[in-house]
Amino acid sequence: MVKQINFKKIGDLEEYTTSQLRKIANYYLRKYLLQNSERNGKGEIFCPLKKKWYHEKDMEVSHYISRRCKHLELELDNVILSAKDSNTWDNLIFLTEFGVSQHIKDYTDYIGNDKANKLKELKNKTPIQIMTKDYYINKIKYFMET
Repeated sequence: MVKQINFKKIGDLEEYTTSQLRKIANYYLRKYLLQNSERNGKGEIFCPLKKKWYHEKDMEVSHYISRRCKHLELELDNVILSAKDSNTWDNLIFLTEFGVSQHIKDYTDYIGNDKANKLKELKNKTPIQIMTKDYYINKIKYFMET
């Protein structure tokens, strides 16, 4: 029987499937980013891509290299919190002159070309990896304890 996930009380991580651990890791990644975010006097979080303040419910984890690239999905160098409208809608606006979406252009402007190129290199040079239960458990523990 597959154990149901209660994100607020996860218990023994060994009891979860790898797929469930991935979901838990993504949940705690977002919590980690929220806890370490710059906030204004109203508790809003600054979106570096839109250059505006947003309520945390309007913020999402944005990945420079797609989440489909599993070995970079949970890497802090590859993620930021950004406004939903940037992560969702600006990602649909393709800028022909740059060959990327508005979201990726703004993200690149924020992190800089050197970091963007490093992430692209990691994506292309890293061999295919199997993300194990231990990998996800270690990530979850890091996000929870830091």
